[in-house]
Amino acid sequence: MFLKIHFKQNPVKDIEIECSYYNFLGEFYGYLGKWKEGLDYSLKAKEGCKEYSIKEYFKAQAKVLCYRYFYEGYYNRDDVRGLIKLYDDIKINNYVLKTIFRFYNISILEKDIEFANELFNKFKDICHDLDSSMLNVFEKHMRLNLSNDKEELLEIEDFFKKKKFQLFAY
Repeated sequence: MFLKIHFKQNPVKDIEIECSYYNFLGEFYGYLGKWKEGLDYSLKAKEGCKEYSIKEYFKAQAKVLCYRYFYEGYYNRDDVRGLIKLYDDIKINNYVLKTIFRFYNISILEKDIEFANELFNKFKDICHDLDSSMLNVFEKHMRLNLSNDKEELLEIEDFFKKKKFQLFAY
């Protein structure tokens, strides 16, 4: 509320700061599960940074698609593919991996296993040259959702137990 009042009383003239502000608020409201507010601010960020930063535009568009899913029930593979295609042009691994993981989980919620597999393979392609224990955990989580092999499921379950890791535990 403080930021909202302050921003209204002292409008920012710099487009970069304004877009960062809207992206921040979009993400903030999204973490709170306030999908409409998150969507509104992410749309403002997307529109504002369209001309100045492809990276900020990507972040805003990813949030718009995610929040539209939770707020409106909107789910469209082609929009997600377009977003990932945009990534191919800008190469920001950390954020695209987060985005792929987010939409992977949404595709699982939608029981769209074919698209979940597509996203899983894209995730693995990007992670191929990266070595991170956190990325390994995300990959195991993704494999767990797609696997029907009992031994693999037990192996992954054992991995999570050893790490005492809970995905999305708040």
